[in-house]
Amino acid sequence: MQKLSKKYIGITGYNGHIGSRLFSFLKKKKYNVKKVDLSKNQIKTNFKIIIHLASKNNVNESFLKPDFYLKNNILLTLNLLKHIKKNKCDVIYISSYIYKKKNKKIKENDDIKTYNPYSYTKFVSENILSEFKKYFNFNLIVLRVFNVVSVNSPKKSLFGTLIGQIKKDAFKINDPNPERDYLHINDFLNLISRILKSKKNDGIYNVCYGKSYKNIMIAKLFSKYFKKKLIINYKKRKNDHIYIKGNRNKISKEFSWVPKLDIRDFKQFINKK
Repeated sequence: MQKLSKKYIGITGYNGHIGSRLFSFLKKKKYNVKKVDLSKNQIKTNFKIIIHLASKNNVNESFLKPDFYLKNNILLTLNLLKHIKKNKCDVIYISSYIYKKKNKKIKENDDIKTYNPYSYTKFVSENILSEFKKYFNFNLIVLRVFNVVSVNSPKKSLFGTLIGQIKKDAFKINDPNPERDYLHINDFLNLISRILKSKKNDGIYNVCYGKSYKNIMIAKLFSKYFKKKLIINYKKRKNDHIYIKGNRNKISKEFSWVPKLDIRDFKQFINKK
């Protein structure tokens, strides 16, 4: 990215699970980081880099309110472009898993397909930024984030649901079969730090651990560790992926980044703040 003197970094979506942790993390690293509210359509600071996380991101809700998701998420990206046009800055865009269903590790050049309105807004925002960087001459790194988790994961996710059940009599999950690629938020934060220090300033990257585990295995880890029974309701989510596993070779090679926290080492994983 642009040469930094540890200042001029903006973060959108600063109240979210990832954004709030990232803001605190960069503050501790002594970066001059500021919160950016794109909904106000007015950015006063002349940033060198903006890390764009802001979006509504509840998959189930996006089916109920597709028009709201399209308007909200894409408008936020368009508002970001207005700032880029006026005050040139580089962008790290936090996208999501937007690939066609496959029973193999997904690479960045695999086929794109969206299965819900939320992921469609991510796909559209990627394309808007990629197209307009030709005209506005800014650097763009797109991070296709798979599943970043922590003890503060949102309740709408499997991990967040299980976290929320720790004080209850039993753990309950719906569909035991889907496999997901889980990355601890601390590994994600360390990756952002490496990107900010790197001379690389353009590209699309998968952000994942590189291994996948079934919902039932994750639930059993919680059940065993907290010594509580597990109840399975066998209820599937609409248009859900059964298998998600990423290939992170590209990002690991270019930024010398390897995640350290494996969810199978559950005691360390669950207790890492």
